Amino acid sequence: MIDISSLKKGTRILLETSETVFEIEIVSGKSSSVIFSGGIVNVYPCKAQITTPLIKNGDVKFIFKKRGKQQQLIVSKNILSAVVFSEDGKWKYEAIQRDKNENNDTA
Repeated sequence: MIDISSLKKGTRILLETSETVFEIEIVSGKSSSVIFSGGIVNVYPCKAQITTPLIKNGDVKFIFKKRGKQQQLIVSKNILSAVVFSEDGKWKYEAIQRDKNENNDTA
């Protein structure tokens, strides 16, 4: 499990779901603010919030405003794996590990 609110600014997460891969950088752990890119829609980095912990086989939900419009939600289902990288780049760890019997292909 990864609790966004407990991470430091600048920490990065490489998150793989059954649908896609996201790169996430923590802007503020306390407010669960992140900058993310990836998926089918977000090629460019976008500021958002992740309000629930990231857990194996769970969903990731990004809440954000796009160009000042109403709040939008991107949901990607079935978290397969996640690697957390320190803000200074000195360490990383597999916070959520892919099961050995899972196929290496996403989506």
